Amino acid sequence: MKQLVTSLVLSRLHYCNSVLLGLPASTLAPLQRVQNMAARLVLQLDHHRTPVKPALQHLRIEFKIAILMHAIHHQRGPASVMGKS
Repeated sequence: MKQLVTSLVLSRLHYCNSVLLGLPASTLAPLQRVQNMAARLVLQLDHHRTPVKPALQHLRIEFKIAILMHAIHHQRGPASVMGKS
């Protein structure tokens, strides 16, 4: 379930997040709710009792590390990380 939600929901929200910059809150609110529910599902958080913000921060960090590691594994990482200074 975690991989499915991460690949279908969270990665899509991350991919187009620069397009969302400057949009009104009324447009962003439904996307934020989807992201919150996805995080709750992935991390198996209680719907009403557990705050979702720390969980989202945790997922964002894991996602960015995974992207970096994937890039390095396929020799597309930053030059300083890959020893090509």
